[in-house]
Amino acid sequence: MADENKPKTQRINRRNRKDKIEVDHSKFMPPQVDLPDLSELDIPEADEEALAALQRMDDIARPLVVTPQEERYPPLPADHQPAPTGPTRQSKPVYRRAKHSRRNNFLTLLFLLSTIGVLAFYGLIWTDPQTPLNLLAPPTSFRIVTATADPNPVFVPTVEPTLDVNQPTPTVALSDTFPFAVAPEGVLYVSNQNGRACNWASIAGAVTNADNSPLPGFGVRVAGDGVSATVFSGTNSSFGDGGYELNLGGAPMVSTFTVHLVTTGGAPLSDVLTVTTRDDCNQNVVIINFIQR
Repeated sequence: MADENKPKTQRINRRNRKDKIEVDHSKFMPPQVDLPDLSELDIPEADEEALAALQRMDDIARPLVVTPQEERYPPLPADHQPAPTGPTRQSKPVYRRAKHSRRNNFLTLLFLLSTIGVLAFYGLIWTDPQTPLNLLAPPTSFRIVTATADPNPVFVPTVEPTLDVNQPTPTVALSDTFPFAVAPEGVLYVSNQNGRACNWASIAGAVTNADNSPLPGFGVRVAGDGVSATVFSGTNSSFGDGGYELNLGGAPMVSTFTVHLVTTGGAPLSDVLTVTTRDDCNQNVVIINFIQR
């Protein structure tokens, strides 16, 4: 009878937690309730009944039995190895070989060789602008040939102090009937300066008047050793405004030629001069200057 009149309570946990507690007055005894008469209560008359009632209450309010941690988490067997907790070793990535790798390597090698070739080509042009590979070669530098006049009327083949006795001396038939003659310094032998060095052989010079002014437009006739050509003064500025040059080959050689000055129509203007070229890289250009009397 006493358990039925006991007010019921509700336990509040985290799920029921609220900012404000709402009280349900229906679960509590109203504040104005008439107390029952003690005579109506079921009070045990003997101690045995009271003890039995207390025993029943004790069974209802029996404390919670907590299972020990050892029983809830039994120990692992001795042969059990726990899993490692440290960082695991990562396997090396496997790189697959790209398709068409040989073609790409070939193209890369071709591009590399082309780059090296272009750099070598420009380096050659930079060091030797007169190389035959340079399609835009600059004009040859202007050269002034000077020599000391020889008082001896016989033409001397070179201005060097020592003469090569094995080489014949140029000869000329002297005459006063022509308006032009070979310059007093005679025939000079110099090295080539147009960038081709020893790969060259030529006869060159200039045509001037008595005041050393250039006279372009006069023909220089060269014949001998399979060569028969006329080159005009003023066509090669490397030897002055009235300069000329006739290429004889790609290497120094020993050969004999006749040289004289002619008009545009081929009429002679000077005596015929016989000269012999030399097979020396330092004397592969023969200089013959014509001067007006």
